[in-house]
Amino acid sequence: SIVKSFSEQDIVQVKENEPLNFWVDVNDADNQTLTYRWELDEEVISRSSEGTFIFNYDAAGEHTVNLTVSDGELQETRAWIINVEHVNRAPELALIPLTVQEGEVVKLNVPSQDLDGDAITYSFETPFNEQGEWQTDYEDSGRYTFTVGASDGQLTAEEEVDIIVVDVDRADQNQLSLAVI
Repeated sequence: SIVKSFSEQDIVQVKENEPLNFWVDVNDADNQTLTYRWELDEEVISRSSEGTFIFNYDAAGEHTVNLTVSDGELQETRAWIINVEHVNRAPELALIPLTVQEGEVVKLNVPSQDLDGDAITYSFETPFNEQGEWQTDYEDSGRYTFTVGASDGQLTAEEEVDIIVVDVDRADQNQLSLAVI
């Protein structure tokens, strides 16, 4: 018979991306070899007396863990309800370095939602506007590093992005304009 297990409670609380360590101590009066079958939502997750399961970030909600222990003749079953609490993740930006010519628009490609589906609001350093765009001019050539802030309303993140603005030789443009006239 089952002597002791990872939880004496029928309902167990865990968070997304947090391990659920499960185990059981069994006493078999006949000292027969025991088999174990742990199931999570009817999927086998272990065939030993213990194990670990990590609920991913999409696992919030109620789940069922069932344990069946057998000595080949008799079996005993125990069930637990596992309530998995949603964990908010900070926004991730993954900004890539950009290179533009003087006079072109630098547009930062930022996601509108985070991995949890929460809307993200951004803060951009000058000279970027609220949409993450910068209209360069012919005096902006150089290398820049800007910090972009992101918030899902609860958590924030910051990331730096490198921008290279390549010098455009305006003398060639003036000569080209004169040649067209």
